[in-house]
Amino acid sequence: MQEPVFRLTYCSHSALDCAADPTELDRILATSRRNNAAAGVTGALIYNRGIFAQTLEGSFDAVQTVFERIQSDLRHDEIVVLQAEPVEERLFGAWAMAQAEPDHPARVHETLTSAMIDPGVTAAPPLLELLTRVVRHAPA
Repeated sequence: MQEPVFRLTYCSHSALDCAADPTELDRILATSRRNNAAAGVTGALIYNRGIFAQTLEGSFDAVQTVFERIQSDLRHDEIVVLQAEPVEERLFGAWAMAQAEPDHPARVHETLTSAMIDPGVTAAPPLLELLTRVVRHAPA
């Protein structure tokens, strides 16, 4: 029997300026891909104007372990959980950590900022839709 999938989606302010050092985001993605693959976690990450948004999917224990590491990472500030629940299936099962490229940066910034300001249950669906739309163009 297949283990249930747990999904956690969050936003955070970045303590980094990835625009000033674009290689920093590449390093974050490389480390995430390596660690997530070993843990059986999949997901997607987007960065836009100082805000990270990420979805992690996998077993409850694996996602919690990865998220605990993120919470202690000084590159994140003001972490806001938007969704943490069991789901039927993975949205990002093909990627240990996909990089989502903003298709419309202003609209992406609006979605991320809105999620940070009002992180209620209505914030997760637009963010997941955004990640799903822009990840489809990313390589596995």
